[in-house]
Amino acid sequence: MSAASIRTRQTMAALTGTWVGTSRMRLMPDDPYGESPATATVRPAARGSFATVAYTWTTDGVEQDGFLLLGDGADPGTAVAVWCDSWHQSPHWMTCEGTVQDQRITVAGSYLGGDTTAGWRIRIDASDPAVLRIAMDNVLREVGYQVVDARYERA
Repeated sequence: MSAASIRTRQTMAALTGTWVGTSRMRLMPDDPYGESPATATVRPAARGSFATVAYTWTTDGVEQDGFLLLGDGADPGTAVAVWCDSWHQSPHWMTCEGTVQDQRITVAGSYLGGDTTAGWRIRIDASDPAVLRIAMDNVLREVGYQVVDARYERA
């Protein structure tokens, strides 16, 4: 197995542990961001073949949570994910595909079935070993805007 084909696992393995920070979220592009305390826990799964990210935050006084299962894609430099979230993507999970490069993973999926013009893009930035960043963009007709900007430090 080449080094390129295990980049998703390597990137996520470096993030293993518990993280605390702040999640900023907005609904529409012109809305101000609201902030809340946030947590994330990264763990290996299936003997290290995959990684999980379980995260929490609060919006409008209600605690929310989400879960990502991440793995290597079929081709070097690609990533796959399954995502569910109590606020953004519920009650069905979303399958996502994307890339991994320079400790950054980007995956995207559609929330309108086969219609790829509406969905979510999730960006995980592990380029700084002391900071985990997770951003989520809503994508409509191939134009995206950031909805979530979460920044965590090791607990």
